[in-house]
Amino acid sequence: METELFYLRDSRGNTGSSAMFWSLAGGYTTDLSKAEKFTREKAIDQYKCRETDIPLRCDLVDQFAYLAVDMQYLPATTNPGDSNCLLLGNDFDGNNVLFVAPGEKTYNFGEISPVSLVDTYALMSKDNRIACYSYEAIEKLARQVVSASFLETKKMLRKAKIKYIRPQVLMKERYRCCGDGCGRFVTEPQYYGGCPNCGWSYCG
Repeated sequence: METELFYLRDSRGNTGSSAMFWSLAGGYTTDLSKAEKFTREKAIDQYKCRETDIPLRCDLVDQFAYLAVDMQYLPATTNPGDSNCLLLGNDFDGNNVLFVAPGEKTYNFGEISPVSLVDTYALMSKDNRIACYSYEAIEKLARQVVSASFLETKKMLRKAKIKYIRPQVLMKERYRCCGDGCGRFVTEPQYYGGCPNCGWSYCG
């Protein structure tokens, strides 16, 4: 029987729309090829330790993966040739670049084809924000990511037969105004900057 493997998703935040996972190198990554894979036991142990580290079965995550390119690793722009890849230089989803092709724009590299020389010049003449790269060079940078919107935590945990742990809600610290006869609860900025009821503020 094949061993179940799990990613640990850091559900505290995403990079753009891409989900973050525990990385093999330490820290977190959106690149599934660099995400650490855990046994069921280790994944659940970490989940019990910190409920924001959600164990998601690898096969359930991988089905939603698509190819994206991180703008941090883009090579120098190139002169247009017969096989081009065009990017809209000031539009990103987190670190992921936006691809431009005749009639479409997408963050998914898997949805585009090389742009011909004729189409390259036509598109670049219409928008000076478009940058031209070698299709082959960009293809080497494509890595698999997953949009967080596809990761239905409760449903995926049920499929993996893991009990959902409700995240603890952190209570905001409450402040009581010390103005004469006031005593109203106020926010931290109001406590130090001035109570909206009586004007009192903490002066240290």
